[in-house]
Amino acid sequence: MQCAEKCYAQGIDIKLCDAHKSAIMSPEAIKKLRESRNWSQQQLAEMLGVDQATVSRIERGSEPRGPVKRLLERIMAEPVADSAVSASEGSQ
Repeated sequence: MQCAEKCYAQGIDIKLCDAHKSAIMSPEAIKKLRESRNWSQQQLAEMLGVDQATVSRIERGSEPRGPVKRLLERIMAEPVADSAVSASEGSQ
């Protein structure tokens, strides 16, 4: 049984599965997702509670840690429609 099948069988969102986190948390994937949602680095930074320079470092390969990493994992796993709501709430 492949990992995705195991995750599905256990009711685990594959985007939050440990085996899939490294792929969706790559610097390139983070930047691509941010851009696909039309977020600036500043908007993502506000959602994460960090400054824009931190998002820039993450997109260049710096490993996010602790609460920032967990929150980024959650944001990355959100469906696009839910993320758009989060982005608009974060900019208010």
